[in-house]
Amino acid sequence: MPTPPDRSSWVCGLCGSTAEELASPLHPPLDGPVVIRTHVLEAHGVTLEQMESSTQIGATWTLADGRIWMREARPEDV
Repeated sequence: MPTPPDRSSWVCGLCGSTAEELASPLHPPLDGPVVIRTHVLEAHGVTLEQMESSTQIGATWTLADGRIWMREARPEDV
């Protein structure tokens, strides 16, 4: 039996939603970063070009305008 993907450690930096909260039972299981990336593109008006030009420092991804769009969850997020 395959293990479920880890979605517990990723959070949308724009609204604070966790990947676990955003995961849909209607879609195949996806890992946390894919769930957050899809959410940011669909719900926050971020374009693919903006996302592709974002920078990563550790486990935080930041858009060129300084907004954090994905980060690892802190204990209070989970």
